[in-house]
Amino acid sequence: MSFVAEKISRSLRKLRVTLGFRADRQPPERVVPPDVAKRQIDEEVPFSWKQDETLWGYVNRFMLGGSGVGFVTPPYTAYWDRTWGVTPIEDLPKYKDLYTYTPYVKAAVDVTVNLAVSNGFELEGGDAGVREWLADWLDEQNILHTLRIAATDMLVFGNAFLEICRDEALGGVAWLKPLDPVYMRPRRDAYGNVFGYIQLLTVPPVVFTAQDMVHFQWGAKSWWYESAYGTSLLRPLLKTQALIDQFEDDMAVICHTYTKPMLVVKAGTAERPFSDAQLQTLMESFRDRRQATDVFVRGDVQVDVVQSLTKDVNVQFWLDYLYKQREAVLGVPKIFWAKAREPTARLLRW
Repeated sequence: MSFVAEKISRSLRKLRVTLGFRADRQPPERVVPPDVAKRQIDEEVPFSWKQDETLWGYVNRFMLGGSGVGFVTPPYTAYWDRTWGVTPIEDLPKYKDLYTYTPYVKAAVDVTVNLAVSNGFELEGGDAGVREWLADWLDEQNILHTLRIAATDMLVFGNAFLEICRDEALGGVAWLKPLDPVYMRPRRDAYGNVFGYIQLLTVPPVVFTAQDMVHFQWGAKSWWYESAYGTSLLRPLLKTQALIDQFEDDMAVICHTYTKPMLVVKAGTAERPFSDAQLQTLMESFRDRRQATDVFVRGDVQVDVVQSLTKDVNVQFWLDYLYKQREAVLGVPKIFWAKAREPTARLLRW
């Protein structure tokens, strides 16, 4: 089964519950009942900190004034996470930049997503009429396009969020709307019970119940953050890609430097030294020179080229190591990079 097939199947079962069909099993996260989620939004989610009477209510009801000591209450972080969502420990915009501006990373993610999603899927089990209706509905939703977005978000950020937009007139689901994971936060308590989600993109933020959201997670763990958000495929790549970027920057500086090499200019002799004005004119002539230009000087000026100190350094082993590390993280077969071994290459040519 492909890397997103199980997650797609799981989310479709959740969607079937939303549409009124029986699911084979419950979603993996523990979701509070809808009435509890609605009551929590009404009672605890504030419009702003200045008007957050609920927060002050916690202080007055559960804390000894001035002591700063909790009194028979969960930790304060539980209130924060339940209201404002679990605080990310990841630099999510950095993952977005890594995917957007690094061609190899983008190509690897896109290849993985296309391999997993492009061929589509078939619905199995259950009632044939329900399967036919659901298949037609998924076609109307252009579900493969939506799943490509979800799979890309899931790999890059560790999460993908689809808002279930309902048609209030017809009572059905009108649209599965992808949301930017950078601004999404799951709202849950200290025990991992999910009360809903919050989108910190506008003021005031948009609050969702758990029943209004399909949450994909890639690489979920038992750890606190990863159990709420999942793990980005690119996380192990951060240091390796930073070293590759540093190498590229250094090589760009070296190449740029030696298109206009550094020079050591000796002016005048002990018998005929240059005056300050002559030396200043000579300095300006060499300073302002450009690539492939000639500079004419007097015969008592000696010019020596500073040889590159890096021209004999073997960097190939370092590049090979970094590239292997990156390939190990992204896991795209070499055949998709035109690097197939000879037997595979012969088969492809045949």
